[in-house]
Amino acid sequence: MLIKNKFLDKYKNLLILSFLLVVFSLLCLINIFNSPSLISDEVYTLEVAKLSWQEMPGILIHETNPPLFYFMAKIWVLIFGSDNDIIFRLMPVLLGLINIVLIYFLGKKYFNRQVGLIASLIMVLSPLNIIHSTEARMYPLVITLSLLLLLIFHNLFFLKKDSLLNWLSFFTVTLLLAYTHLFSAILIALLFFMLLLFRQELKINWQQIIKVVIVYLLVLLIFSFWFLPSMPYKFNSGTSSAWYFNLPPISSLAYNVFTDYFFRINGGTLASFSFAYLFFDLCIIFFMASNFVKIKLLSAPRHLLLEPKFDLKKIFLLYIYLGTALVIIFSNIWTIKFYLFVLPVFYLLLAAGISDVLREHKKLGRGLFCLFIFLLFIFSISIKFDRGRYFPDLANILQQENIDNSSLVLLDINIDTLALSRYYKNDSVIKSINFENDPKSIISMTENNWRETFNEENIDKLSDVVGDKRRVFYRFVNNRKSYLVMDWFFRNGWRMSKSEVDINSGIIVYLFEKDQ
Repeated sequence: MLIKNKFLDKYKNLLILSFLLVVFSLLCLINIFNSPSLISDEVYTLEVAKLSWQEMPGILIHETNPPLFYFMAKIWVLIFGSDNDIIFRLMPVLLGLINIVLIYFLGKKYFNRQVGLIASLIMVLSPLNIIHSTEARMYPLVITLSLLLLLIFHNLFFLKKDSLLNWLSFFTVTLLLAYTHLFSAILIALLFFMLLLFRQELKINWQQIIKVVIVYLLVLLIFSFWFLPSMPYKFNSGTSSAWYFNLPPISSLAYNVFTDYFFRINGGTLASFSFAYLFFDLCIIFFMASNFVKIKLLSAPRHLLLEPKFDLKKIFLLYIYLGTALVIIFSNIWTIKFYLFVLPVFYLLLAAGISDVLREHKKLGRGLFCLFIFLLFIFSISIKFDRGRYFPDLANILQQENIDNSSLVLLDINIDTLALSRYYKNDSVIKSINFENDPKSIISMTENNWRETFNEENIDKLSDVVGDKRRVFYRFVNNRKSYLVMDWFFRNGWRMSKSEVDINSGIIVYLFEKDQ
């Protein structure tokens, strides 16, 4: 019995972490099997990965995102093939599993083992993390590299392990993060700002600051090999739509930047949990605030927040999170994927707050924590993210409607044309209203991400696309371009028969018919 207890004491955390990895794997697999078909962005990733090594650089110069994840997807496709959607989605699941382990070690290093385990548990049950860990895109890799960067930063500047290996790791991970997503520049810049802000508390000399500057300059130089050639394709009329500058109210952004980390995503959870959402939000606020109950406002200009017993690591993480949130809010960038790199920071702060409550208010803390985790578990198993179902569903409709003889599909986003082609094999019926692009060319699809070729001046060219067809399926998206197309149909004697496919992101496919 004594031997058994010693074994459990020694490996308890490892066993808990292993259990969490199993739970996360099951939740990811459930989500994958509930949403078996790829969305358009995932199909695009797959098609790029199927290109030859020689072809890929020419395509990725035009692409919105840096190329690292596409090269990783290429290696995955070479090993496992490209025919099975589920196998292709296992690549981000593996990254998600790595992230669970990394956030445990990050929590352990910054705080203690309990915080690491709580942060891992939150990440395991977060619907947002589950969704993006089962999406064959670069977002779980962004989280992986962000976690690694925070770990290396801790070794260099908190633990003072000023070794060549740590500096090389700092340079390598920063470079890889830059080559994964453009918005990772926010985290990279904030880390440098934190060094300057807390230079005295961290006992950082100017020689170390100069080393960081040299690392950043080298990263910028190497990153420019991809970014500078890609710039002409980014700064044009299509850029604003590609980067989702939708300009929502700042108050809405401030709230959603906070709550999206769990469930505020299209189809993320069941709408019937509205009261649970409210309670869940209150729990988050309570646990987060418990980190900083003793914080006082000081007149010192160097930092706004300071505790009597100064907890530098908490303040450091809080500044990283708030700095990111402010950038997102005041630049009106409304896409949660663009700030996933700060997701671990938020979960660590939340875990640290929960740990404080459990230590200082045992009964209250345990009750709230259990209810909080129960709700999070309910949210995680109630994911209704119907991504990708649109394409096979529409393909089935087209086949049933004998589309070769009576109708065609009119799509206004070429990358969706690519996705539909994967599930509906007869590419010839798929048309695009982006008149200057070949709807079956991956090059034109990539370029279209940055270019607006459709406008009011060429709206009448729709007649060439429609030809003599009398039945047209039109994919409607809630933007000005779609309304122009709808207006053209009505002005030219078409009538709307019905909506064929309606998914919960608001994308609808209408059937238009015209009498002989």
